[in-house]
Amino acid sequence: MKYSNVYLEAISYELGPVVVTSEEIEERLEPLYAQLHVSPGSLETLTGIIERRFWEPSHSLSGSAASAAKKALAKSGVPASALETVVYAGVCR
Repeated sequence: MKYSNVYLEAISYELGPVVVTSEEIEERLEPLYAQLHVSPGSLETLTGIIERRFWEPSHSLSGSAASAAKKALAKSGVPASALETVVYAGVCR
């Protein structure tokens, strides 16, 4: 194995401030739910997702990524100068 002393010291994250609940989505879809005879609460029951979080379209994700990195460094107690590799695992559409 090429890498034998690799591990995660800490992880962190940032959540988008715009919250949309499954209940709010179902309220918007109520006419369709009625036509299809889908009972309220089905979206959360079937997906297990209570809420979704987003940033505004103009938001720069790099700032949030940097904030999450600072949190992870604080949790780890490792100085930034000691890092050899940083892994960014964000998802954006």
